[in-house]
Amino acid sequence: MCKEWIVSTVVVLGLLMGPVAANADIVIDTGPGNSNGGGTSLYSDQWLAMKFTTAQDYTITDIEGWMNLHGSGDGTATVAIYSGEGATAGAGAELFSTAETFTATVPSDPDWRGAAGLSWSLPAGTYWVSFEVRPGQGLDASMPDGAAPLDAYSFLSAGGSWNAGGFSNTGLRIMGDVGIVPPAPLTPATSVPTMSTYGLILTMLGLLLVAARRLRASAKRS
Repeated sequence: MCKEWIVSTVVVLGLLMGPVAANADIVIDTGPGNSNGGGTSLYSDQWLAMKFTTAQDYTITDIEGWMNLHGSGDGTATVAIYSGEGATAGAGAELFSTAETFTATVPSDPDWRGAAGLSWSLPAGTYWVSFEVRPGQGLDASMPDGAAPLDAYSFLSAGGSWNAGGFSNTGLRIMGDVGIVPPAPLTPATSVPTMSTYGLILTMLGLLLVAARRLRASAKRS
């Protein structure tokens, strides 16, 4: 009986501590590009952007491009999202960006590479996602074509300006959760349990302690 009490209490406490994370939904998935080592180059001061449209609100968690790394296979680049007006990403406003390290286990093989663990809220609409080697970053890569087409493409070369087209059918995969996650309050930084929650937790801890003592006493008598 005591063992059952302990198990039940642990389960209840686990449920109180927080929910189990759910798998993200597919927002965009063009499938991979070609498996060869070619494609549109992505290195110093080169930016490659792809336009996409969502029919519902999402909180973006992962953005990956089908990418081939050359040389050592290690480097840094930025993954960014811009608003979708205009014929190039440069016509939109930057909404989100993150600097990422790109590391390959087999530098000569293309694979999905990008940013994970994001929490970028995108209402339904049209956007540009861009892979950028910004000043101070370094990456020697290429993005093979051969994937399903997206709405549009644009690129920026070193010292130049954004141009429409220039490449196409590069692999893109975006994951997210349906709905917009509201911004966290500034104070407090995280939600505080209510007094009733504290009381329930203390009650469960007390039951756990009583059950453990009974189990110990029963073991001594036997």
